[in-house]
Amino acid sequence: DLIRQFLDEVIPQLNEGDSVDDAYYQYESEAKETEIQNFSDNQAYPMDLLEQLVSEYEFSGQLDSQSVEMGVKGGLLTRHKKINEVKSFVHKLVQKYSTIE
Repeated sequence: DLIRQFLDEVIPQLNEGDSVDDAYYQYESEAKETEIQNFSDNQAYPMDLLEQLVSEYEFSGQLDSQSVEMGVKGGLLTRHKKINEVKSFVHKLVQKYSTIE
């Protein structure tokens, strides 16, 4: 899906001599950042903390529950639901944007 969007939106805009690899990595980075921003806005979760969690998970494959909880407010059930949503988002995002070379 991401590659199809790249082919439809970016490839026609490239000039001769432009690096397709560089353009794709830039496009992917921007799309990933947009998804993080949208989740942060929609879930009222701190953007900087979310970026930190994503980076940590990309590097170690681990997600520290205490770190996730730092950005969650509300009652017990609300907190539990939001924590699970954040964890799920981070897992799916990293899986979607993991680079296989």
